[in-house]
Amino acid sequence: MSNPVDAPGGGAPEALFEKILSNMREGVMTADLTGRIMTFNRAAAGLLGLEAREVLGRSFAEVLFFDQRNDCFNELLLGAIYDPSPDITERKRAEHIRDTFGRYIDPRIVANLIDRPETDGERRVMSVSFTDLEGFTSLAERRPPSDLVKLLNCYLTLMSQPIAHQSGIVDKFIGDSIMAFWGPPFTGDTDHARAACLAALGQRKLLGELQRQIPEGTVEIRCGIATGELVCGSVGSDRLRNYTVLGDPVNLAARLEVANKVYGTRVLISGATRALAGDAVEVRELDIIRVVGKSEPVPIYELWAVGGELPDDKWRLHDIFAKGLTLYRAREWESARRTFQQCLHVDPTDEPSQVLAKRVERFQAEPPPDDWDGVFNLETK
Repeated sequence: MSNPVDAPGGGAPEALFEKILSNMREGVMTADLTGRIMTFNRAAAGLLGLEAREVLGRSFAEVLFFDQRNDCFNELLLGAIYDPSPDITERKRAEHIRDTFGRYIDPRIVANLIDRPETDGERRVMSVSFTDLEGFTSLAERRPPSDLVKLLNCYLTLMSQPIAHQSGIVDKFIGDSIMAFWGPPFTGDTDHARAACLAALGQRKLLGELQRQIPEGTVEIRCGIATGELVCGSVGSDRLRNYTVLGDPVNLAARLEVANKVYGTRVLISGATRALAGDAVEVRELDIIRVVGKSEPVPIYELWAVGGELPDDKWRLHDIFAKGLTLYRAREWESARRTFQQCLHVDPTDEPSQVLAKRVERFQAEPPPDDWDGVFNLETK
């Protein structure tokens, strides 16, 4: 096998992953749950003095621990995991674990798992968000792998800062998407929705800094936030686990992030998030939607600003749009259309007003059934 990276499949995402991995300066080696080595990049080959064809598919222990050429490397590896001091205390061991894994797992999760290792999953009302960088795929195609990795790391670092500042937990990075959550034991019982919204607004304030890293195009992000009952805990197999949250609000937050494309918005939040965040934020009611796979409708809001910081022209747009929604739901199509057109006189760039005006025009030509409940069925996932 001549290629130093073994990545299954031939699709574009796998090819991009393979290219990035192959060109990384850091040595990267991964193994499956049985211990077989699955990937082994050029840097790892140079570090260990082994060729990829020598190690791919072989046992991790066989390659590293039973080959005397790797003794020095093994000492470094074991030294990073175990403190050799004979008088090590439990407190020192806990600190060592926190220090070792703090760069890979949020230190608060590490501390929680150390303090409560027996904790099973718990049901709690929490808030969760998904943030995504617009146009990342096309951007990735134009950048060499080394530049792409640096850019992605810069973006993830910048966008994670407001999350941490608002006591959120970054659950995972999925390519250019960031999943985060807020709630006990990491935040209070009632302030997690507010914190999630303020984090999203904080992310938008950092767009200028991110734009300087990507001069060839306009940088934008989309975010979706939902609140509800989640199961949180350490989830996974006996050998590999992840502290995460599970439940309908996770799926809804992901759907809302994508729904921004439909409405031309940047941050959408669920009705439950809006209710709990209260006056801490300024929002505009946008629609009532039904997402794929769920029958219960969800009111959605566009997140605009921190509470008390909305300009007068935005308030005017807010009030006219709200009137248009009332007329739309009452099936007064012509009056609704004129009202949304009035919104565009206030702000010609307001995409939600454009979207609702066009929808009303379609309903004028082909009215919905008599039992229409004012809910828009969101087809995108």
